[in-house]
Amino acid sequence: MDTATQTEVTCFHCGENLPAQPIPYDDKNFCCAGCKTVYQVLNQHGLCDYYDRTENPGINQRVQVRKDKFAFLENADIRQKLVQFSDGDQTQVIFYLPQMHCASCLWLLEHLYKMDEGISHSRVDFPKKEVSVLFNEKKISLRKVAEILTSIGYEPHISLNDLGKKPRNLFNRERIYRLGVAGFCFGNIMMMSFPEYVGLDGVKEAYDLTPVFRYLNLLLSLPVLFYSASEFFISGWGGLKNRFLNIDAPIALAILITFSRSVYEIFSGTGAGYLDSMSGIVFFMLIGRILQDRTQQSLSFDRDYTSYFPIAVNKLMDGKEVPVPLPELRNGDSIIIHSHEIIPADGILVRGEAAIDYSFVTGESVPVEKKISEIIYAGGRQMAGKIELLLVKDVSQSYLTNLWNKESMRSEDSNQDSWVHPVSRYFTVVLFTLTAIAGIYWWINDPTKMWPAITTALIVACPCTLLLSNSFTNGHVIRAFDRAGMYVRNASVVERLVKITTVVFDKTGTLTDGRQFDINYKGDALNEQLRQLLASVAAQTQHPLSKAVLQYLEVKPQPLHNVKEHAGRGVEAWVNDQYIKLGSPMFVWGQDHFDRNTSVVAWKLDDGRQGLFLLKNHYRKGLDKMLKKLLHNKKAAVLSGDNDAEKINMLRLLGKTADVKFNQAPAEKLAYIETLKQNGEFVLMVGDGLNDAGALKVANVGIAVTDDVNNFSPGCDAILDAGKLDKLHEFIKMAHRGRAVVIGSFIISILYNIVGLSIAFQGMMSPLVAAILMPSSSISIIIITWLGIETGRKKLGPTKKMQRKH
Repeated sequence: MDTATQTEVTCFHCGENLPAQPIPYDDKNFCCAGCKTVYQVLNQHGLCDYYDRTENPGINQRVQVRKDKFAFLENADIRQKLVQFSDGDQTQVIFYLPQMHCASCLWLLEHLYKMDEGISHSRVDFPKKEVSVLFNEKKISLRKVAEILTSIGYEPHISLNDLGKKPRNLFNRERIYRLGVAGFCFGNIMMMSFPEYVGLDGVKEAYDLTPVFRYLNLLLSLPVLFYSASEFFISGWGGLKNRFLNIDAPIALAILITFSRSVYEIFSGTGAGYLDSMSGIVFFMLIGRILQDRTQQSLSFDRDYTSYFPIAVNKLMDGKEVPVPLPELRNGDSIIIHSHEIIPADGILVRGEAAIDYSFVTGESVPVEKKISEIIYAGGRQMAGKIELLLVKDVSQSYLTNLWNKESMRSEDSNQDSWVHPVSRYFTVVLFTLTAIAGIYWWINDPTKMWPAITTALIVACPCTLLLSNSFTNGHVIRAFDRAGMYVRNASVVERLVKITTVVFDKTGTLTDGRQFDINYKGDALNEQLRQLLASVAAQTQHPLSKAVLQYLEVKPQPLHNVKEHAGRGVEAWVNDQYIKLGSPMFVWGQDHFDRNTSVVAWKLDDGRQGLFLLKNHYRKGLDKMLKKLLHNKKAAVLSGDNDAEKINMLRLLGKTADVKFNQAPAEKLAYIETLKQNGEFVLMVGDGLNDAGALKVANVGIAVTDDVNNFSPGCDAILDAGKLDKLHEFIKMAHRGRAVVIGSFIISILYNIVGLSIAFQGMMSPLVAAILMPSSSISIIIITWLGIETGRKKLGPTKKMQRKH
């Protein structure tokens, strides 16, 4: 499609389809006033290069941000807790911008200084979706900075969790520094050991520099020993103090023995030592651990309600709306909640029409209508106009926070140590036993070979090959998961996936897609004229059910006049002297006797024609195939908060003998998981909303499914892109593949150790052989693990690109 044609049917800013009456400006068409406004702002400041970098890079602006939304940033206490640095003139603040998605975003956000002379500099951290802004407080305020970002389509997400919070150090910078030091020293030690490798150390000319190189190697090894390897010593010693021999203990011992033996050989003039091997061990170990940390950069797995709640709301004081931080709200306060704002505490509706989206709490995306004097629980989002609430509980005592805090305890076995640790203990015990036997043998028969045999054996038989294999394999598995759309907390999650025996699913929002519906129409025949009329009325509201009906009708809506929307209830309009109502059965007919699990959109014309659309949640693609594969060797169950209207479908998907439970409260879901575990099952819980939070946390592995990985999700072990749910069995299979690669590498390591020890125990191992064997074995393990994982990665589906269209 050429550009001219595309411009006629899509919005120039965001790329969404244009309405019947687009908004023209500057020879361009826009879908809404918001998109047009953003273009005007960018054009005014000479920033229209934004559109040249990515086609239709903007975010849809149909939901307008109210004028005083960021007035709370003028509160001195809030401002002080949000800024990262201020010297009275220059101030730095970091905002989280979930809308950031492409190269055009990055370019525009780093040119903020063109929007206002008070902004000195802005720097984007794309993986974290954060922008750091440096501005002059004498020229521009913090509130104004937030409003400028909002005006160009990047409204900052500022939550209660941000109060007093400094930037998360998502990179382990200290480990990066240690790796750099180890790499530098390792490379130089290898280079200066080259004469030893090729046998030139025996040249006895006056200009022989071999002793100098050996002392330089010793000098270079000191930073590796005392700095780079420090985390192995700290971890190993901590385990010993707790009477636990973790895998870092023998690693630390091998490093220490290697260094000690090297010092002895260098000062005694009997050899070059093993400093290259020592620094190589540390270098490769650190690489493995950094690979495991890689996917922690842009996601947060330990989230609570403070990450979801706003930082402040408007409180009614003497008839005026005053921004007040959430911690200062008390029982009995009257607060104002505007459209699309979160309700922070339980309250009674005093004024206004309430249509509450409880999708995060219940998983159900259809707004719930509330009447005056009814209680509205925290965690819902108001989708209609402005409402007034009288708080009946403090923020910390609301239903949402009590639910979260009650279910925040994780079972003790959900974060187990790696299986490598017990294996390494046996490995170490066997190694020490054999070394002691060899030492005693040589002490009796030939004392001159005792220490060479002991030290060489401990160096050659270092269990680092096992750790390297496990670290690199899990690192590659995590990277493969990341690229395919599943983001795991750490390597132990990969290892626990291998043990899964039972998979428990939530239904609404997990197995079903809350944004799509299966529609069944009943009523008077829909001719082309009537379809056109209904589509035009449905297009007048942003309600998710109206959008579904509009999509079902498959006709282009026309502009209407004399339209009145009743938020959360429906729309009435006068079209060509005809009166039409479209909305809930109660709004259209004054009665509602339909099944609660079926959403209904009714319509009625003043000539007596009428009908209704029955909408049910749409099951996600590929579900049948995925469940069939999963049920080959695992049990499956469904826990749903809805009624049992979908029971037949669930049993069809899971089998007649499957355990399918409906009307399950959050506490009942948690108890069910606990019962399974007590019966010896190793449980994977797959859910999405807060009602699954307890079950996700108490399960051996908890996976939160989300349609946008940057959105808020419950605390969990992994976050799965909802579009990849049909690949769940492949993710589990990849974890099994990782275990097989580790076991295969371990077998190779055992063979290597058998050969190495057989030579070392005879006291025949030379420093040259040890120096070559140690790094070469590590490199071979890296190659084996990489090949083993890469050959199976394609089954997870195509690699996800960083750019996401919103």
